[in-house]
Amino acid sequence: MATTKEMINSGLCALQDVLGTDISKGCVSQIQAAKSIWAIAPGESFRAGEDFESEKTRLILASKLVILNKVNTFEENGSDDAVETLADDTMGVTNEGKYKFLATFTNGVYFNKALHSIKGFRNWNIMIVDGKGVWGTKTTLGGLTGFTTGMIQPAKLQTGTNAAIQKEGLGFQFTDRTELDVDFGFIVDSTARKQKGVTQIELSFVNAPKASDAVVTVKAVLAQDKAIAFTGIGFANFLIGKNATSSAPTGGADTTIPGTYPLATTAISVNDQITVKLFSENTSVIVGPDGDYYKSNLLSATAIA
Repeated sequence: MATTKEMINSGLCALQDVLGTDISKGCVSQIQAAKSIWAIAPGESFRAGEDFESEKTRLILASKLVILNKVNTFEENGSDDAVETLADDTMGVTNEGKYKFLATFTNGVYFNKALHSIKGFRNWNIMIVDGKGVWGTKTTLGGLTGFTTGMIQPAKLQTGTNAAIQKEGLGFQFTDRTELDVDFGFIVDSTARKQKGVTQIELSFVNAPKASDAVVTVKAVLAQDKAIAFTGIGFANFLIGKNATSSAPTGGADTTIPGTYPLATTAISVNDQITVKLFSENTSVIVGPDGDYYKSNLLSATAIA
């Protein structure tokens, strides 16, 4: 397995302190149309000395890497450099324009809702994934992280018409131009565009928790399609909260009713605040029986008499 530091810029022409400009020799390094957008939490990175594939898993499980797949169009529409021209025709740059991008998707209204969960200012940094690999900016330790991003804002939903299909959009601006112009990092990974993100699961109580219960039964379905049950996991993939204390269930598994899980716990008292969520190894993102990633809402109810 190759580390992040070993892989960075391995598919690009060698970079020296003084850059040559004759491109007739060697490879061509170009950012192609994005296939996927990766949002990485500020302060996080693909660490230099760690295996790149393992780092993807670590970041996704920690909810520090959000995968936005199936980009249809990707456009740069930032401002141009501001230039002043003096009376003698001398020109000078007074302000360098910043990169601003718009990515569009045709993933549906639930995906549009998910885009709104990451919007904000400096909440996430952005990495661009094209058909050849992953573009970001190098860290001081030789790792790879996202470009420093200010505004992240979903575009208005373009509803379908008789002549066009529905589209969703995400706009974002890079606040530090040199990260792309000078300090870029690229990792060759033709499979990165296929990297799956996290699927949202919706949990609900089959019966309201009540005093003296020692089993909490929940139903799990796909949040985007509630007709599809989430099946095949065990009690080790859940966490039950009781007031200010959380603990793992002591038993329970998928029953004969698909996606229904009776979870054994200590006896419940009236007015206990009961919460349930998917959970595994200190993270709210789990690996399902199919190898994909899943997370759930935090289900909550007050126990009745």
